[in-house]
Amino acid sequence: MICLSCPGSTIEADLELIKNNLDYIDMAEIRADFLLPDQMPLLRDFPEQAGLPCILTYRWPKDGGRENEAVGAAGGPEGLNPSAIESRCRIIHEALSGGWAFIDLEEDADAECELQLVKSAEAAGTRVIISFHDFTGVPDNLAQRMIDNSRGDRFIPKAAVMPQSSNDLLKLVDVYKRLEEVKHTSQGYSCTNGPLLSDYILVGMGPIGFPSRIMAGAWGSMLTFCSAGSVSAAPGHIRPRDLVEIYNYRHLNAGTKVFGIIGRPVMHTKSPEIHNAAIRKHGIDAVYLPFETPDPEMLLENAGKLNLHGLSVTIPYKQRVISAADSVDESVDAIGACNTLVFQNGWRGSNTDWLGFLAPLEKILSGKTPVKGCSALVIGAGGAARAVVYALASRGADVTVANRTVEKAEALAADFGCRGTGLDALTEERRAERSPYRIVVQTTSAGMEPDIDGNPVPGFDFRGVEIAYDLIYAPEKTVFLKQAEAAGCIVMNGFPMLKAQADEQFRLFTGFTV
Repeated sequence: MICLSCPGSTIEADLELIKNNLDYIDMAEIRADFLLPDQMPLLRDFPEQAGLPCILTYRWPKDGGRENEAVGAAGGPEGLNPSAIESRCRIIHEALSGGWAFIDLEEDADAECELQLVKSAEAAGTRVIISFHDFTGVPDNLAQRMIDNSRGDRFIPKAAVMPQSSNDLLKLVDVYKRLEEVKHTSQGYSCTNGPLLSDYILVGMGPIGFPSRIMAGAWGSMLTFCSAGSVSAAPGHIRPRDLVEIYNYRHLNAGTKVFGIIGRPVMHTKSPEIHNAAIRKHGIDAVYLPFETPDPEMLLENAGKLNLHGLSVTIPYKQRVISAADSVDESVDAIGACNTLVFQNGWRGSNTDWLGFLAPLEKILSGKTPVKGCSALVIGAGGAARAVVYALASRGADVTVANRTVEKAEALAADFGCRGTGLDALTEERRAERSPYRIVVQTTSAGMEPDIDGNPVPGFDFRGVEIAYDLIYAPEKTVFLKQAEAAGCIVMNGFPMLKAQADEQFRLFTGFTV
């Protein structure tokens, strides 16, 4: 199920969130710790007004909740304030008669009034969720802890944890598998103690845990949480519409093939939209996910655990993954960077960036000027620049590489029989030229968050006849492109390249053309 977490300050705002997302959700969680004090008496009528199953949650700050003056100061490291506990219990108790499907209490809820809440909830037919939160990682004993929190299947155990590494994400996958084993072994029954586990809720928070939010239902969790509007109720929440329309959440299952993109950062990428749309188009049982990771080798070594079949590779791992691949093709050897990995009895590395770069450029030049013989300037000397220089040189362009560090520009240029120069010398050289460059390509991260005002060549003398091509696609127009456009140049950002290289990746991944 998809549960919309509602962190509005008023009941009216939460009901509006539900109304706007009804087509994508199955249930709603109201976060009472976000509500204004005068809204608390209105909680009782919320489930009837919402018109779908609801979870009542009043989270403490130590578990990711908000301080709320309705209950007073929650307390510090020494323990929760007894008066705050009693105030929260009173608020929840008064709301329980409204027909809540679930209430959510922390695993350390052991005050007398909280224990009474559990009895009142069970008497009212409200199921009790027992929650555990860890914002530092994935505990080694998490599976057993959740089984213990089910108290013999009396409660629904829930855990929200914050993976810090790919190893943590893999540990989380192991927890899902362990819980599924318990749930399905003799229907989750112990010979001596009765049922152990029937339902549970498990999600990974933050960017590294994000794949578990998409795969939660497929891996066995009763539900996944999401947020809508301007306030997110927890780290890593996405919009319910994105769960359904981008990630095809309703169609995922335990056998679904997983593709994705690895990098750091990676959550900004548009690649899931492109690949998942193609997956939908061809009716493939697969999903494409962003994997933010500090240790990509760990993911590659454990492809089977995640059912990984193919990966796109982005900054800063295009060179690093080469040594982890079992084999690479000619483009990787020539460019020295790998942006595509396909698992076929081992990881096979390819580079589709150069083809993706050329496709939209050749479309612009078609019928006018071939790439062969064009004078081209490539700004930057990193992995992206290598793919661009390889592409242009392979088509016979006259290429100059310019970089802040001249030695890097000269080294890259030497690999492809081109000329290298420094950015400082570029303006002076430019003014002395009789013929302008036909193609100017910006390959650095200048102009992308957080350096959104950056421009590696602020003094460049555009003459209005160039094709200015920036590999950045967010923002849509960088300072570099705006400068070129003002001079009358044809401008193009990196999205057509992203789409074209993704088309080639998708063919390598699935055998289908987009």
